[in-house]
Amino acid sequence: CKIERRVHDPKKVDFSNGFKLVPQPGKDQESVLHPLACAVVGATPKANNRDENAVAKMVSRIEKVSDAVHTVDNWDKWDDTLKQNNPSLLTLIVHTVDDFGTPAFDLGKPPILNSDELKPKHVRPNPDGRIPIALLIGCETALSRIDYENFALRFQDEGAAFVISTVAK
Repeated sequence: CKIERRVHDPKKVDFSNGFKLVPQPGKDQESVLHPLACAVVGATPKANNRDENAVAKMVSRIEKVSDAVHTVDNWDKWDDTLKQNNPSLLTLIVHTVDDFGTPAFDLGKPPILNSDELKPKHVRPNPDGRIPIALLIGCETALSRIDYENFALRFQDEGAAFVISTVAK
């Protein structure tokens, strides 16, 4: 049994014929995911507020099952690390802020990243590379006031195979 909830932007979908098919990886794309081949973890120091070793513990758990784990603490390093390592798992432990009404992810060191600034370089910079799974962990990473500003949708649109995100505060 497979249960899947996919976020969609109703403004991008033409339902004039009564339905819409969403394309999935085809013969020309990799259809088998390798989530543990290489992971990139970006974490805000705020994730350690209750437990000063929370992020280190999570990274340690990922290292036990993944062939390679790279950690970063800002968006510039995130972009470079993705491009260099072709990860199959993107793990963001972020502080979600509301920057002038637009959701934004804070990794601790400036700059923050607004959802409308998310580009393929933040998700899948190498179009011929692995199709990553994205874990968006933090307060309300799956929510936004405006549908197209939703981080889960944006990660999906920019190349993630699927996105696991949070709705809790």
